[in-house]
Amino acid sequence: MLQIYCEKSQLQDGHIVLDVGCGWGSLILCISHKYNNCKIMGIWNSATPKTHIEEQCE
Repeated sequence: MLQIYCEKSQLQDGHIVLDVGCGWGSLILCISHKYNNCKIMGIWNSATPKTHIEEQCE
């Protein structure tokens, strides 16, 4: 489903993505694996998911 979101939004490598309310970062992680040159910023209101997402991105 996440890949379908990327396709429907016509996401391309090098785009800048803002994910508001990103939860546990599923879309952020999906984009970062397929589109290496995208710059992605996630906004959420809890520290626990932030730590999880940062660990997964490393």
